[in-house]
Amino acid sequence: MIAKLLHQITMGSSSIIPNDDAVDWFNKGLLYGKQGDRENAMKCFDRSIDLDPNNAGAWYGKGVLYYHQGDAVNAMKCYDRVIEINPNYVEAWFSKGVLYDNQGDAENAMKCYDRVLEINPNDADAWLGKGILYYHQGDAVNAMKCFDKAKELGLIKTRL
Repeated sequence: MIAKLLHQITMGSSSIIPNDDAVDWFNKGLLYGKQGDRENAMKCFDRSIDLDPNNAGAWYGKGVLYYHQGDAVNAMKCYDRVIEINPNYVEAWFSKGVLYDNQGDAENAMKCYDRVLEINPNDADAWLGKGILYYHQGDAVNAMKCFDKAKELGLIKTRL
Protein backbone atom coordinates (compact mmCIF):
# COMPACT_ATOMS: atom_id res chain seq x y z
CA MET A 1 0.00 0.00 0.00
CA ILE A 2 2.71 2.47 1.00
CA ALA A 3 4.83 1.51 -2.00
CA LYS A 4 1.87 2.04 -4.34
CA LEU A 5 1.09 5.44 -2.82
CA LEU A 6 4.75 6.47 -2.98
CA HIS A 7 4.87 5.45 -6.62
CA GLN A 8 1.74 7.49 -7.39
CA ILE A 9 3.13 10.52 -5.59
CA THR A 10 6.57 10.24 -7.16
CA MET A 11 5.83 9.10 -10.68
CA GLY A 12 2.23 10.20 -11.03
CA SER A 13 0.85 13.48 -12.24
CA SER A 14 2.78 16.61 -11.36
CA SER A 15 -0.30 18.03 -9.64
CA ILE A 16 0.19 15.50 -6.84
CA ILE A 17 3.63 16.98 -6.08
CA PRO A 18 3.05 20.61 -5.18
CA ASN A 19 6.78 21.47 -5.10
CA ASP A 20 9.04 20.04 -7.74
CA ASP A 21 11.85 20.36 -5.24
CA ALA A 22 15.29 18.72 -5.31
CA VAL A 23 15.10 17.84 -1.61
CA ASP A 24 11.69 16.20 -2.03
CA TRP A 25 12.98 14.08 -4.92
CA PHE A 26 16.08 13.17 -2.93
CA ASN A 27 13.93 12.06 0.02
CA LYS A 28 11.71 10.01 -2.26
CA GLY A 29 14.81 8.39 -3.69
CA LEU A 30 15.89 7.43 -0.18
CA LEU A 31 12.47 5.89 0.48
CA TYR A 32 12.60 3.87 -2.72
CA GLY A 33 16.12 2.79 -1.89
CA LYS A 34 15.07 1.59 1.56
CA GLN A 35 12.31 -0.45 -0.10
CA GLY A 36 14.84 -2.02 -2.45
CA ASP A 37 13.35 -0.32 -5.52
CA ARG A 38 16.64 0.80 -7.05
CA GLU A 39 15.15 1.73 -10.42
CA ASN A 40 12.75 4.31 -8.99
CA ALA A 41 15.35 5.45 -6.46
CA MET A 42 17.71 6.24 -9.34
CA LYS A 43 14.96 8.13 -11.19
CA CYS A 44 14.33 10.23 -8.08
CA PHE A 45 18.02 10.97 -7.53
CA ASP A 46 18.36 11.92 -11.21
CA ARG A 47 15.41 14.31 -10.92
CA SER A 48 16.87 15.80 -7.75
CA ILE A 49 20.17 16.38 -9.56
CA ASP A 50 18.34 17.90 -12.55
CA LEU A 51 16.82 20.43 -10.16
CA ASP A 52 20.00 20.95 -8.13
CA PRO A 53 23.23 19.72 -9.73
CA ASN A 54 25.05 20.39 -6.45
CA ASN A 55 22.89 18.06 -4.35
CA ALA A 56 25.69 15.98 -2.84
CA GLY A 57 23.25 13.61 -1.16
CA ALA A 58 21.59 12.70 -4.45
CA TRP A 59 24.97 12.12 -6.09
CA TYR A 60 25.97 9.93 -3.16
CA GLY A 61 22.69 8.01 -3.41
CA LYS A 62 23.36 7.37 -7.10
CA GLY A 63 26.85 6.17 -6.24
CA VAL A 64 25.51 3.69 -3.71
CA LEU A 65 23.00 2.40 -6.24
CA TYR A 66 25.71 1.97 -8.85
CA TYR A 67 27.87 0.18 -6.26
CA HIS A 68 25.07 -2.28 -5.53
CA GLN A 69 24.63 -2.86 -9.27
CA GLY A 70 28.31 -3.77 -9.52
CA ASP A 71 29.13 -0.65 -11.54
CA ALA A 72 32.29 0.55 -9.78
CA VAL A 73 33.19 3.02 -12.54
CA ASN A 74 29.97 5.03 -12.26
CA ALA A 75 29.91 4.68 -8.48
CA MET A 76 33.39 6.24 -8.32
CA LYS A 77 32.34 9.05 -10.66
CA CYS A 78 29.41 9.84 -8.37
CA TYR A 79 31.57 9.77 -5.23
CA ASP A 80 34.09 12.06 -6.93
CA ARG A 81 31.28 14.48 -7.76
CA VAL A 82 30.12 14.40 -4.13
CA ILE A 83 33.63 15.28 -2.95
CA GLU A 84 33.87 18.03 -5.55
CA ILE A 85 30.69 19.53 -4.08
CA ASN A 86 31.60 18.86 -0.45
CA PRO A 87 35.21 17.84 0.29
CA ASN A 88 34.22 16.82 3.83
CA TYR A 89 31.50 14.33 2.86
CA VAL A 90 32.74 11.43 5.00
CA GLU A 91 30.52 8.75 3.46
CA ALA A 92 31.82 9.48 -0.04
CA TRP A 93 35.44 9.22 1.10
CA PHE A 94 34.67 5.99 2.93
CA SER A 95 32.84 4.53 -0.06
CA LYS A 96 35.74 5.44 -2.35
CA GLY A 97 38.01 3.59 0.06
CA VAL A 98 35.82 0.51 -0.15
CA LEU A 99 35.84 0.67 -3.95
CA TYR A 100 39.61 1.03 -4.07
CA ASP A 101 39.99 -1.84 -1.62
CA ASN A 102 37.68 -4.03 -3.73
CA GLN A 103 39.86 -3.25 -6.75
CA GLY A 104 43.01 -4.22 -4.88
CA ASP A 105 44.30 -0.65 -4.67
CA ALA A 106 45.33 -0.59 -1.01
CA GLU A 107 47.32 2.63 -1.34
CA ASN A 108 44.36 4.71 -2.51
CA ALA A 109 42.00 2.93 -0.14
CA MET A 110 44.27 3.89 2.76
CA LYS A 111 44.36 7.51 1.56
CA CYS A 112 40.56 7.59 1.56
CA TYR A 113 40.28 6.09 5.05
CA ASP A 114 42.92 8.54 6.27
CA ARG A 115 40.86 11.41 4.81
CA VAL A 116 37.78 10.12 6.66
CA LEU A 117 39.80 10.14 9.88
CA GLU A 118 41.05 13.69 9.22
CA ILE A 119 37.43 14.79 9.05
CA ASN A 120 36.21 12.55 11.87
CA PRO A 121 38.88 10.82 14.01
CA ASN A 122 36.13 8.81 15.73
CA ASP A 123 34.89 7.03 12.61
CA ALA A 124 34.99 3.35 13.64
CA ASP A 125 34.38 2.12 10.08
CA ALA A 126 37.46 3.92 8.78
CA TRP A 127 39.58 2.49 11.59
CA LEU A 128 38.26 -0.96 10.74
CA GLY A 129 38.97 -0.43 7.03
CA LYS A 130 42.53 0.63 7.79
CA GLY A 131 42.95 -2.38 10.06
CA ILE A 132 41.83 -4.74 7.32
CA LEU A 133 44.25 -3.12 4.86
CA TYR A 134 47.12 -3.46 7.32
CA TYR A 135 46.13 -7.06 8.01
CA HIS A 136 46.20 -7.93 4.31
CA GLN A 137 49.60 -6.27 4.03
CA GLY A 138 50.91 -8.49 6.82
CA ASP A 139 51.26 -5.63 9.31
CA ALA A 140 49.68 -7.25 12.36
CA VAL A 141 50.85 -4.55 14.79
CA ASN A 142 49.14 -1.67 12.98
CA ALA A 143 46.15 -3.84 12.14
CA MET A 144 45.58 -4.56 15.85
CA LYS A 145 45.97 -0.86 16.74
CA CYS A 146 43.27 0.00 14.21
CA PHE A 147 40.99 -2.86 15.29
CA ASP A 148 41.39 -1.82 18.94
CA LYS A 149 40.53 1.79 18.07
CA ALA A 150 37.45 0.66 16.13
CA LYS A 151 36.36 -1.50 19.06
CA GLU A 152 36.99 1.35 21.52
CA LEU A 153 34.73 3.62 19.46
CA GLY A 154 31.83 1.22 19.84
CA LEU A 155 29.34 -0.12 17.40
CA ILE A 156 30.69 -0.49 13.91
CA LYS A 157 28.11 0.28 11.24
CA THR A 158 28.12 -0.60 7.59
CA ARG A 159 27.69 2.18 5.05
CA LEU A 160 27.36 0.21 1.84
